Amino acid sequence: MTWIKRTIVFYNTRHPKEMGENEISTYLTLLADKAKVSASTQKQAFSALLFLYRDVLRIKLSKINNIYRPKRSHMVPVVCTTQEAKAVLNQLHEMKKRVAGLLYGAGLWIMECIGRRVQNVYFEYKQILIRDGKG
Repeated sequence: MTWIKRTIVFYNTRHPKEMGENEISTYLTLLADKAKVSASTQKQAFSALLFLYRDVLRIKLSKINNIYRPKRSHMVPVVCTTQEAKAVLNQLHEMKKRVAGLLYGAGLWIMECIGRRVQNVYFEYKQILIRDGKG
């Protein structure tokens, strides 16, 4: 509903029946170009407007062209170096150091580490059994 309201307000409360493909493409381009929304946000706005016209108003839209599409951002995870990890671990005291070392060394989430029981640790095989892990 929010995207429909925003579009109507953007066009000075004109009824959607008075608008068409040109207004939709102009608004979606403005979202990406001027408002700098992400590609998924623009797609969500487009889907809301498409639902309004197709399913609510029962107005068939011809192809909506000339929409500026923002590029999907590729987030690169921030990873600390081995030296940075060792420096952090060296600042911790015994129990916290063991837990943090297990998190770092085994790639566990906090709840996966905290939920371990002694029966899940196989010292002779140097293994820890993880059930329902993060994947």
